[in-house]
Amino acid sequence: MLGIAACVVVVSVVIYAYKRIMPPPPKGPPVITSPRIKLRDGRHLAYSERGVLRENATYKVILVHGYDSSKDIYLPLSQEVMAELGLYIVTYDRAGYGESDPNPKRNVKSEAFDIQELADQLHLGSKFYLIGMLAGVSLVVPVINFWWPYFPPKLVKREFEKQLKRDQWKLRIAHYAPGFVLYWWMTQKFFPRDSISERHPILLNKRDLETMQQMSQVPMPNQHKIRQQGEYESLYRDMMVHFGDWEFDPMELQNPFPQNDEASYVYLWQGHEDKLVPFELQRFLARQLPWIRNKKHSLDLLSHQEQMKRFGHHLKLLFSDKKPSQSQAKQLCRGFCQGTKVVSPNQDDLVMISPRIKLRDGRHLAYLERGVSKDVAKYKIIIVHGFGSSKEMNFLAPQELIDELGIYLLQYDRAGYGESDPNPKRSLKSEALDIQELADQLELGPQFYVIGVSMGSYATWSCLQYLPHRLAGLALIAPVINYKWPSLPKSLIREDYRRKLVQWARWLASYCPRLLHWWVTQKWLPSAAVIEKNPAFFNKSDIDILKTLPGFPMLTKDSLREQVVFDTLRHDWRVAFGKWEFDPLKLMNPFPHSTSSSVHIWQGYEDKVVPSQLQRFVSGKLPWIHYHEVPDGGHLIVYYRGLCEAILRALLLGQEYIAYKPNKSALFALNGVEDKCSCSREEDPTCRDHLTLPLHTPKD
Repeated sequence: MLGIAACVVVVSVVIYAYKRIMPPPPKGPPVITSPRIKLRDGRHLAYSERGVLRENATYKVILVHGYDSSKDIYLPLSQEVMAELGLYIVTYDRAGYGESDPNPKRNVKSEAFDIQELADQLHLGSKFYLIGMLAGVSLVVPVINFWWPYFPPKLVKREFEKQLKRDQWKLRIAHYAPGFVLYWWMTQKFFPRDSISERHPILLNKRDLETMQQMSQVPMPNQHKIRQQGEYESLYRDMMVHFGDWEFDPMELQNPFPQNDEASYVYLWQGHEDKLVPFELQRFLARQLPWIRNKKHSLDLLSHQEQMKRFGHHLKLLFSDKKPSQSQAKQLCRGFCQGTKVVSPNQDDLVMISPRIKLRDGRHLAYLERGVSKDVAKYKIIIVHGFGSSKEMNFLAPQELIDELGIYLLQYDRAGYGESDPNPKRSLKSEALDIQELADQLELGPQFYVIGVSMGSYATWSCLQYLPHRLAGLALIAPVINYKWPSLPKSLIREDYRRKLVQWARWLASYCPRLLHWWVTQKWLPSAAVIEKNPAFFNKSDIDILKTLPGFPMLTKDSLREQVVFDTLRHDWRVAFGKWEFDPLKLMNPFPHSTSSSVHIWQGYEDKVVPSQLQRFVSGKLPWIHYHEVPDGGHLIVYYRGLCEAILRALLLGQEYIAYKPNKSALFALNGVEDKCSCSREEDPTCRDHLTLPLHTPKD
């Protein structure tokens, strides 16, 4: 009798356990309120259409929703913008979501075929645009499968261990034990199971939380229908497919647009502070597939919940072949972000996918154009950014001046920075040749102007050495001094504490890069925020400027932990402060017979990074250089209000402002240099030595 009772108990427990761990069948036919198509296997897909009629559409887009979402996903896109662009968007419920039938055989291939059948039955034509979000067709913040075979094991292990323990277990189970074990794990109450469903706060940074609050004010229509066929058929099958074994390795895919490089692209958008999707793996993937245009926003540190804004900007880029006007581009961005028109350029904080040129050695340089069209420009200027910066740096030239003088500005990412490929053979000469190739491919003409900022000045000095015949004029703003230049007197540099710091950092960068990497990423070292407020590096005016600028995002510990960022900065430092192939202090005047071309140095008197005494000596050794000194200026003078205008007027028009003209009697390096101005201010108020401009004040 006791044995029978024990058997009954055991059977009951087994039956109970079986019912608990076995996934339930679909909950039955969903409530249908949307149009649906019938697929070849008998299933139905529900869809929703937005924008203009597809018969009249210029652009036809299929949007694939993400995890725990549906075709009713909110798109902050005004009907006015869609009508203006001729934009037709169709969203659909993926298998098991919303009003679409579940697919018990769902896999990666079936998802693609569902999209193809949807496009065919809706007569979208032979080609269409495709945008996927999260676990959809991976484009906007795409989820990573840690088991893709091409990933380096060490990289995967490091990034996997950054996940919460509960998520590590969830991912392992989804990969190794899909089905009833995954269902049990996701429904059990004994252990923490999933940080996403539990809304764990560690997944969201400050901007995510703010965006979540904004999104909660606009609830998704029919949100109650997303899981109406059961969580197993929607959410859990999503996990099994995405983190299971794929039939192919995405990193072995071929470029789908090999013959149409300028019109069609694949874009991948990723937030640098995304705590759900590891950006390091995303970056590795993009490097293995160079035809993917990878965007990682590092300045504003875009996060996971900002996918809607990136999606909007992504659409604008997809349709770039239409080449909308500036106002249309702004309107489109604003339409995606807030459903309204753009009023001010400052309101558009979206990242730009930049055009790139291909150099002879196979590398690419990304660039950004400003000002008037180069076809009508009178002055064409290439701006070379400094250490830890990029082509996105603000060169605060007034638009009125740009239009008045007909100025075309070209800013580019130097090798390894921003969107430009690294150059393992970087040298002084390669920097100059990059500038020459950029100018040639963009057809700037036989001569152009160059402006170098801070460490970007070594590329500018190199242009004086290797490209003097291509220069129409040149300006160096707070240019770095290399203490190894042979013509610098030892008596002048012997006691300079900066010399020892530079030498020590260069030695580490050359011979102990791993030690240097460890050193600059330790928690006990000062952060970038502390450095930016340190009076040892910046004067009061600089610190005021830093309050209005993003600072140095590449120099933060998080950025320096990225090997590619660290290597770029390390090689840049080694070239700038290593042994040069020439001595800048022995350069010849590139414009000996020209009265309209000139070379200028702009220096802050209180610069604590580059001492003004050395800059004065350099200018004294090269009397054909026009030396300008900002009396209370630090190292960040390029951001001071009014200074960029003064730089352009001096470079292009030969106008000099007396406020920035140093007192030659106080310049020991300039002793004996004749003052060329012999007029009095009363006799000739337009003399270039006597033009005045109010002293700068830090930018508000």
